[in-house]
Amino acid sequence: MSRHAPIYDLYGERAGNAPDFWLHCETIPSRSSLHRYEIGLHRHESFFQILYISAGSGDALFGAERLTLTPPAIATVPSATDHGFRFSRDVDGYVFTMLASHLRLAGEAGRFLATPRITPLDPQDVDGAFVLSTLERLAAEWASRRSGRTGLLEAYLVSALTLASRLASRDAP
Repeated sequence: MSRHAPIYDLYGERAGNAPDFWLHCETIPSRSSLHRYEIGLHRHESFFQILYISAGSGDALFGAERLTLTPPAIATVPSATDHGFRFSRDVDGYVFTMLASHLRLAGEAGRFLATPRITPLDPQDVDGAFVLSTLERLAAEWASRRSGRTGLLEAYLVSALTLASRLASRDAP
């Protein structure tokens, strides 16, 4: 008999009410430290997530598959995917949670969003460096709450995910 993973809005917050955001950003330590750096298997029915790992290490669990997190890297988690994480105590980075219905990427980038994966980001590679800096800018823009930020947030997301999909397809066997 299989056990069902609990469904959450943000981890630890029960799903039920309609979300009042299309994008949420927080540091990985801010939530994972509350759970001893272990985020149990769960899923989000309406959300796509990007975990940007900038320091530390860990493991990602996608269903029954366990993958190693070595920074700098991103983990992308499609909606309705059972997933969990175990982090080292020196982990750093961001979790970006967005309404999956808000993402409008076509072609290769759209297919990239459909499968959970870990994508290493080489800071010496021009595209890898751009994704890294774009995710840092995305987090800063989200936190600043300045006027006109919605367009920038969307542009940063599309740029980061499109380039990450190129990197993933370039590294695929």
